[in-house]
Amino acid sequence: MGDKPGVRTKYFNYEWQPAEFKIPLAPDEVHANMQRAGQGFALARSELPEAAAVWNEGRFKRLGDIFYSGGFLVVRGQLAEVLSQFDLGDGGLIPFPVYQADLETPFPGEFFLLNFGCIKNTILPEQCEDARKFLVDKDSGLQIWHINRSKSEGEVVLSSGVFEGADLWSRRGCS
Repeated sequence: MGDKPGVRTKYFNYEWQPAEFKIPLAPDEVHANMQRAGQGFALARSELPEAAAVWNEGRFKRLGDIFYSGGFLVVRGQLAEVLSQFDLGDGGLIPFPVYQADLETPFPGEFFLLNFGCIKNTILPEQCEDARKFLVDKDSGLQIWHINRSKSEGEVVLSSGVFEGADLWSRRGCS
């Protein structure tokens, strides 16, 4: 999804990232937006990348229907079609321009930023056999739990809230 995809990103109010495999440090404002997106908060269009450009087509062609551009998830093809059929909360699929190396010619196909937009605290750690307190998120004050993901089926207990609202959400509160 993100191992040297041959794509560079442009954020609003910033220049294009360089066309190289080295991952550049994101500006503080962009990094904060990445964190918020990862936590499941819906972002405004201006808080997401403005566009991407394919500078290494060989690497880009190896990518599937989901990849990262500048720290944000981009979907296309059949995955975008499938996701469009579900309730994605306050976020959703946002059309995302992807250009060829000249930074002007559109790259063939449709691309979408996956803007989460739903947070559900559905894990019932007190009923999970192997849940343990991990840390407290300093910004939200929420307890983060560690759940052993290698356990067999049925060992993570969820509340009935998983059936309400959005079909895709952040698993906030669990590590």
